[in-house]
Amino acid sequence: DQAKLGVAAILPVLHERGVRTVSYVDWKKIEEKEIEIGKQRHKPREKCGSVEEALKMLDQL
Repeated sequence: DQAKLGVAAILPVLHERGVRTVSYVDWKKIEEKEIEIGKQRHKPREKCGSVEEALKMLDQL
């Protein structure tokens, strides 16, 4: 049943359409960097201001 395939079904469609996806591992990398930047600013974390900013950060890691 296609409805039960979840990620396995949707990822190929998204990639075919040129949509960039972020894995859990990628998300954790972004989170770690936000926490690192936040500590430098004496804050728990410094959230990315946009999806584009988060993806750019990920590309630089």
